[in-house]
Amino acid sequence: MRLAAGLALALLLPQLPVAAPPAGDPPPWEKAMRAGREAIEAEAFGRAEEAFRKALEAAGEGEAGMLRRAVALNNLGWLAYRRGRFREAEEYYRRSLALRERLLGPEDPATAQVVANLAELARARGDLEQAERLHRRALAVRERTLGRDHPDTASSLQGLAAVLAGQGRVAEAEPLARRALEIQRRAFGEDHPELAASLTLLAALAYRRGALEEAERLYRKALAVREADPDTPPEEIASILVDLAATLRRLGRSREALAPLERALALRRGAFGEDDRRTRRVYNDLGVNLYLEGEFARARAALEAAVGGSAAADDPDRPLYLVNLATVLAASGALEEARARLEEALRLLPEEDPRAGAERARVFATLAAVAHARGAYREAAESAARALEAAEQAYGPENPAVLPYLRNRLALLQLLDRRQEAEKLRARIARLEAATGTDAP
Repeated sequence: MRLAAGLALALLLPQLPVAAPPAGDPPPWEKAMRAGREAIEAEAFGRAEEAFRKALEAAGEGEAGMLRRAVALNNLGWLAYRRGRFREAEEYYRRSLALRERLLGPEDPATAQVVANLAELARARGDLEQAERLHRRALAVRERTLGRDHPDTASSLQGLAAVLAGQGRVAEAEPLARRALEIQRRAFGEDHPELAASLTLLAALAYRRGALEEAERLYRKALAVREADPDTPPEEIASILVDLAATLRRLGRSREALAPLERALALRRGAFGEDDRRTRRVYNDLGVNLYLEGEFARARAALEAAVGGSAAADDPDRPLYLVNLATVLAASGALEEARARLEEALRLLPEEDPRAGAERARVFATLAAVAHARGAYREAAESAARALEAAEQAYGPENPAVLPYLRNRLALLQLLDRRQEAEKLRARIARLEAATGTDAP
C-alpha cells in the first residue's frame, strides 16, 4: 500500500545539521518512525499510532528534536483524521504547524504540508470556507517555493478544486483540477496511480454540470488506473464503481449500472463488513437501480438490507433508505407497509431543522402517491400540499425545483374538482416555467 499524500515521514532529517548515527541499530526515533510506516503499509493503524507516539517521546532536544516532533505530530494527526477523530487530529496538526512555523517559517514547503492537512481536515468537517483559506495558503507557498509544476502544487490545486466543487463553484474548480492533472501527467506519466484522484474529481465535476458522457469516460479511466495498481485499497475502487453506476443511471442505463454496484458491494462487504455505513449506501443504490429495472423483489431485499443496519447505527441516511424502500413497497402493492415506513422517516426529519426541508418534501410527495394509490384522494391532496410547502421552504418559491411539487398538487386538485385553486396553481406553474425556461412534462 502506498502512503497517503497527506502523510509526511521523516522528510526534514536530511536537511538538519546532525551527526551521522553510529553503525548498528538505528536511533530510537528513526526506528519508531520506520515501525509506524510499516504498520501503515499493513493498515495496522493502532500499531502505527503507538509507534509514532514512541517517536514523539524519542525526538530529542534542540531544533533537530523539535522538527522530529513536528513530523511525529503530523503523522499522529493523519492517523486520527483517518480514524474519524477530527478534534484530536486538529490538535496534533496545529502543534506540528506551530513547531514548523517557528523553526522553518511560514513559507517553507514542510509548513505548507501541515497547512494542507488542516485544509483537508476542515473539508471533512464541513467547514468549506476555512478549507478554502487553508488550501489557498498552502498553494501560494508551494507555487513560490516549489514551482507551478511541482507535484505538491498539483496536490494543493486538487484539494482547492474539491473544496470549490463542494461549494457548488464548478466553473472555478474545473480549471484547477485540469491543471493538477496536467502537472501529474508530466511528472508521473499517463497511467500512474497519482492521476486517479484528479481523474475522479474531474469526472465528478463533469457529472455536476451534466456532461455525463465525459463523466463516464473519466470514471472509467480512473477505474482502469486504480485497477492496474496492485496496491490500490479496495475502497478506492468501490468508490469509483459507485460513482460510475450513478452516472450510468442518469444516462438511462440503469441495467448496465447493476454490475458495477454488485462489484462495489462485494468489495465493501469484504473490506468493512455488512453493517458499515459505506456498505449500506451501496445496498441503497443497488435497490434503486433494481427498482428502475422493475425487479421489485430484489430491490426490496437490497433496500431492506440498507434499512436494517441503519437503525442500530443511528445512520443519518436512514430517512433516505426508508423513503426508497417505501417507494418499492408501494410499487409492489404493499401500501400500508409503505405508509408506515414513510411516517417513520418523517419522525426522523424534524420540522425545525431547515436542512431537512428537501427530504421532508420528498417524504410528503411519496405519502401523496401512496394515498392516491389507496384511493384516499383528499389525504393525497393534503400530503401534496405539505410536500409543496416543504419544497418552497427548502428551495424558495421561485426555484424550478418546486415545479414537480406544484404539478403534483395541481393534478390532485383537478382530481378533486377544486377548479379555482387549480387555476391559480396552473397560472403560477406557467409563470415559473416561462421565467426559468422549463418545459412542462
